[in-house]
Amino acid sequence: MNAEEWNAANPVGATVDAAPGALPRDGGAVMRTRTRTPAWTLGSGEAVVSVVGYPGGIALTHVQVVNPPTVADINALLDINLYEVPSFRADVRIDFDEHGHVFAARILNTGLLP
Repeated sequence: MNAEEWNAANPVGATVDAAPGALPRDGGAVMRTRTRTPAWTLGSGEAVVSVVGYPGGIALTHVQVVNPPTVADINALLDINLYEVPSFRADVRIDFDEHGHVFAARILNTGLLP
């Protein structure tokens, strides 16, 4: 992927796994970070991008975009449906002083609504 293609697909601030130096398969470490610049092409023709926490550019071949999970992914992982959240109620007592300032607040009763 060249710098122009990368920039068209990934905004600055995208979450990425970056492997500065060597790739993990070659013993390199991966850091989860965010891009801080658009990608650009070096004089050698290599496309690079700059990330938070690392000086200089990292080759695009060493950077992978981390896509955030979708609601469906989270539902499947947690085995719940996020759209079916039960309603909750709380009875609260708030006491005021003579100047109208809150000086005490107590939760008296809580529970799920039917």
